[in-house]
Amino acid sequence: MKHTSLTHDLAITQKYAIICDIQIQFCPINLIRGKRLVHVDTQKVPRIGVLPRYATGESNIRWFEVPGFNIFHTVNAWDETDEEGGEVEVLVAPNILSIQHFFERVDQIHGESEDSFGNWTVSEERPLESRLMRVSGVVKLDIEASEGNEDQNECTMACMPDV
Repeated sequence: MKHTSLTHDLAITQKYAIICDIQIQFCPINLIRGKRLVHVDTQKVPRIGVLPRYATGESNIRWFEVPGFNIFHTVNAWDETDEEGGEVEVLVAPNILSIQHFFERVDQIHGESEDSFGNWTVSEERPLESRLMRVSGVVKLDIEASEGNEDQNECTMACMPDV
């Protein structure tokens, strides 16, 4: 990856490591500039990198553009074979459908803490504000369809309806 990305999670199957390059950027130099450490790059197209588990270098990773796919955590991933015998990678992950809305509201999320000292308790309460994220589910990457099409970043993507 040529730019920093908040790569918070990845998935590993029997054949591949799957890395997500999302629109959320992590930029330590922004702290010096008085800006946020973490920000959203709305111009960036999210990508999924598929790296063979026994690759010998970074040149073995294959990138697939997946517009609108911004995840923090993976649920599961596995290898499949399609009807023609081609390799397909399945990744199950919650997708943040409105990345801008999520990021604007992340500063408003607060928790509650309570400390006990003998017979008395100090309780500090703060509001907990957060809308539930709308998510979608399964993404399938057709590894064989992209063979010889490195410039096109072709992939087959199938998503479950919003949950």
